[in-house]
Amino acid sequence: MIDQRDCTVCLEPYESEQIIMGLACGHNYHQPCIAQWLCRGNHRCPICRWPSYRLQHPRQYQYQKNQQQQQQQMLFKHNQYHTALNDIS
Repeated sequence: MIDQRDCTVCLEPYESEQIIMGLACGHNYHQPCIAQWLCRGNHRCPICRWPSYRLQHPRQYQYQKNQQQQQQQMLFKHNQYHTALNDIS
């Protein structure tokens, strides 16, 4: 979720007791504000215009893809290390 201090629909700050709702793009809003926005037929994020019905934003996909690649590289290095230890023994 992207750090925001104010709801961009009503322009009011978030309070601790309020319910916050995030869209797939990572932007968040007061739950009643974004619910009203979406019910009016606005099916895109008010900030970035990413469709609210899409499951994942390209930034999130790229981040997850990079994380998976890093994990695979770490696993490969881990396996190489243990193979080298076994060869020494």
